Amino acid sequence: MAEPFYFKPVERLFPFALRSGAVVVGRDSLRRQKRKLHFLLVTTDLAENSRHEFDRDFPGTNVVTRYTAEEIERHFHFKGTKVLGFKKAPITFAIYRELRDLVANESTEAPKPAETPPPPDAQAGTESDMSAV
Repeated sequence: MAEPFYFKPVERLFPFALRSGAVVVGRDSLRRQKRKLHFLLVTTDLAENSRHEFDRDFPGTNVVTRYTAEEIERHFHFKGTKVLGFKKAPITFAIYRELRDLVANESTEAPKPAETPPPPDAQAGTESDMSAV
């Protein structure tokens, strides 16, 4: 079996994005700078309703779902943050490209759930109903 391809961790670029001022935090700030954003980084533990709200408020904006709120706090030092916006800048283009490729690779490696056939009782019940008619 071939050795897995070595990926540099995308997290190495986060401090540079912070220092350049390319990271936007907070719903109001995100809405004000909507046109300047390249993508949104949404945590995996964001509520479904909030996710739909961001999809509605930011149509056409790239969205990457990755990390938990604790990991965001560890990397960016923003406590309790579940959505980060990244402004259009060369560093954020590089971050988005690596995150997109990383998420795509994880989704292709994920095993597909096996389909379960319908229980035999369900089919037998319909046949007996048909013979009674």
